[in-house]
Amino acid sequence: MKNEFEIIGYFSEEVILALNLNIAKGAKIFLSPSTLLHIKSEHPEIKGDYKHIIADIINLPSGVSYRTKDNTIGFFKEFENGEKYFLELSVRTSSIGEFFVRTLHFIETGRVEKRINKGKIIGLDKLLIL
Repeated sequence: MKNEFEIIGYFSEEVILALNLNIAKGAKIFLSPSTLLHIKSEHPEIKGDYKHIIADIINLPSGVSYRTKDNTIGFFKEFENGEKYFLELSVRTSSIGEFFVRTLHFIETGRVEKRINKGKIIGLDKLLIL
């Protein structure tokens, strides 16, 4: 069954240190066919090559977060296309300690800025410094 999953990225040392995660540098992040189908069907407003977008967000996030209530690691990417907007990629840990993409969606700029100001999103990129 694991063969159905694709390695879509790896945790960088920068992300691990920023979130104080107890995982090894280079830990794999998997993408399942069902999650890819979910993103395509539930978030059609996202255009382009989904796998490329997901890999880009993991490799070069603008910011990251960790939600203890559901053990979700958030990767945020800021884009500009006439106006500023953000994509949030959620990654969760499985019961056996592997990491899987759960969803990808747009998030309102105001929500991101509020979470940055509260210290809930840690900026890794000059684009997220307000």
